[in-house]
Amino acid sequence: MAGAYELFQGLEAGGDIAAAVRQALREQLARLAAGKLVLRVPRVGAEAVLAADAQYHVTPELFLQLSGEEHFRCGMQALTARAGECTLMPRLTPHAERGVRGTDGRAFHFMVICPTEQQVVFILCGAAADGTIQPQTHLDWREPGLAQCVLRLCDALAERRGEPVAAVPETDAGAGLLLGGLLQLLLQAADERDGRPAEVAVPPLLPDKVDRACRLVSVHLADPRLSLGMIARILKCSPAYLSHLFRTATGRHLTEYIHRRRVEMAEQLIRRGGLALKEVAWACGFRNAAYFSRVFRRLNGRPPRLYRQSRRP
Repeated sequence: MAGAYELFQGLEAGGDIAAAVRQALREQLARLAAGKLVLRVPRVGAEAVLAADAQYHVTPELFLQLSGEEHFRCGMQALTARAGECTLMPRLTPHAERGVRGTDGRAFHFMVICPTEQQVVFILCGAAADGTIQPQTHLDWREPGLAQCVLRLCDALAERRGEPVAAVPETDAGAGLLLGGLLQLLLQAADERDGRPAEVAVPPLLPDKVDRACRLVSVHLADPRLSLGMIARILKCSPAYLSHLFRTATGRHLTEYIHRRRVEMAEQLIRRGGLALKEVAWACGFRNAAYFSRVFRRLNGRPPRLYRQSRRP
């Protein structure tokens, strides 16, 4: 059976993304059973300062490093994940990422698991020559019950901030049980989905590339790198062609669609409360608070500060 690395390499040629996800989960579970799986959780949290190249999410992320090394910077803390290791990035933890080729010559690849209240998203990434992380493709499961279980398990793992721990009973029984339960839950769900009868195909309301572009926007909404160019690269077409296709199908520019989705997300976060406006901006993919305020006011009619005041009882 091909390993996860080989399956990920084959995705460029139209390989099965679901098979790659399943194999990655199997390999991590095997390492856990053998006492070789290392879990890393940064010590810093929401108090870290957001660097210009950092990301900031209101939900946790679990990184499975398949090959190469990923270098994280969380405030003043540096963290390196090597092939075969896991990194749990807790909610509201600013982090910058850089990927490098492994000493074995293998190209850089990782899979990040992103749970929300409504879905679990698997994002498969590589890296450019300068180390910039490049999303390649993704798989999303819209199952709220499963998603909420995964979210809670990730939050429980996030409580174990500190030095890297081997997730085995001899060193940290709690981390081993939580991580093992999380990986097993996802693998079981993947196997069950693989065995389901094919669903009746529903003709898409939008052209395939436009529909996929909308889904990519949903997946990468908090990523400050999200842009027409990034989506076009993932969809393997030119930005000009995608822009024309999107506007013809929807009547609006793709960049404007991204802005509207981000403002909708910002409205939800403001209504929920608990975050400063700059944190809302970060979580919605805006790196400049003034620019966020201008875009928000243009699309909402009020600046974020007044919108928040209007929502208070």
